[in-house]
Amino acid sequence: MRIGIDGRLYAQTGVGRFIRNLIQSLTEIDKENQYVVFLRPEEARYFIPANSRWKKKIIDVPWHTCKEQMIYSSIILKENIDLMHFPYFSLPVFYPKKYLLTIHDLIIDHFTTGKASTLPFFYYRLKRIGYKEITKRAIRNSSWITAISETTKKEIIDHYHKSSSQITVAYDALDENFRKEVKKRNHKKYFPFKYLLYVGNAYPHKNLDNMLQACLKLRKINPGIKLVLVGEIDYFYQRLKKTVEQLNLEKEIVFFGPANDRELV
Repeated sequence: MRIGIDGRLYAQTGVGRFIRNLIQSLTEIDKENQYVVFLRPEEARYFIPANSRWKKKIIDVPWHTCKEQMIYSSIILKENIDLMHFPYFSLPVFYPKKYLLTIHDLIIDHFTTGKASTLPFFYYRLKRIGYKEITKRAIRNSSWITAISETTKKEIIDHYHKSSSQITVAYDALDENFRKEVKKRNHKKYFPFKYLLYVGNAYPHKNLDNMLQACLKLRKINPGIKLVLVGEIDYFYQRLKKTVEQLNLEKEIVFFGPANDRELV
């Protein structure tokens, strides 16, 4: 069988880590099938095919774009793929062949304020309509779905009426890199104080605003504990910094910035 994997998020955090671990595991356990990994130019240099059964196909097709809808299907079809795996909901909705879809969560279904976008509200609403339509079609047309939790599976059924019999829950595992780093036992201590650790982006649906409110209460109960935030300092983290200043929490909140696996361990 010739299997395709949408690897356009390969070098990213979150879904990118999922894709990297998926490919690593498949190279170890599957000795028969052939694979084609579709990668954007900026991601391609990070992926080195393990053997002759693995191929990388470089495509200049960003996710969430008209280009994705217009030409991505034809690119995949030219590779004679028997089964395609889309590990993220953004896919060409008119792709005609069998595919497996992985849904990590449907949190964005619950947030409609536009705070999770840098776009003006009108354009955000248009983008959201597109998101809902693509997600609906992606789920409806999928041959099978893997969800990373029972909660996500339930929401797929409740929101999009997909049959339970076509959804398998496959939990995320611990990245093997963390196990390797733990075994080294030469870890650097970054802070002399006790702290809570958050790793991820600062999109509003991550609920960091409420976490800051909790820090205000924590300061009264145990002023020695701080909150360390790990993630790329982008527009949303900059906006969160302003909220920290408004709440006078500069001494309680540490913006660490991005961290590699060794630093996280």
